[in-house]
Amino acid sequence: MNQMMNVFVTGVGTLTLWVGLTVAAFAATPSALELHPATAVPGATVSIGGKGFGAFKSVQVNRVTVGGFPALIQRWESDLIEVKVPFQARSGPVEIMVGKKKMAAGTLTVVQPTITAITPAEIEPGHSVQIAGAHFGVTAGSRDPNTMFGVNDVMIGGVLVRPRRWKDDLIEVEVPANAVSGDVMVRLASSDPLPDGSCCAPVQHTVSNTVPLKLIPSIRVDPVSGPVGT
Repeated sequence: MNQMMNVFVTGVGTLTLWVGLTVAAFAATPSALELHPATAVPGATVSIGGKGFGAFKSVQVNRVTVGGFPALIQRWESDLIEVKVPFQARSGPVEIMVGKKKMAAGTLTVVQPTITAITPAEIEPGHSVQIAGAHFGVTAGSRDPNTMFGVNDVMIGGVLVRPRRWKDDLIEVEVPANAVSGDVMVRLASSDPLPDGSCCAPVQHTVSNTVPLKLIPSIRVDPVSGPVGT
């Protein structure tokens, strides 16, 4: 007569089985995965939390895709993975691959930078303007312009401008003396892996819409003092 017994299977737990039956034990699989944030711009870093990712072995074995495009892996631990959103990525599933095993990590909404207003619309060089909008990303990134990951920046009339303050919905820049009237655009740097998965392909920029800015010449009175009639 068959009897019941408790068997502990690693990665599964305690199972009540009938004696005499053949039992197949499966390896542990990752727990529910958490993607953060769920919305990001190209070039931003997103994290995937969970358990059971295992140790990083190589860029050929350990891979992550966003919307079907390979993502640059910045960090891989047994319970945390961090990747950069690829330049070409569109909204879609985030998938983790370890060898031939594939794991779904949720869906990422990829958004593009948008300028809604520039204040003031006319300004003298040397003064600051504020660029309001959405999806600029939470930071301009590294201050090193030679970093392999690229640096987010602003262009005014074709002149590169480094920001003084950068938030996801507001950027403040100082208009340089060599700037000319023209279009203002926000550029977000992206670093993708090379075809073999290693770092890094040449930096590319996701560009916002453009908004015109008029620069007015500085007015200088010289001399600033003197007798009447000078």
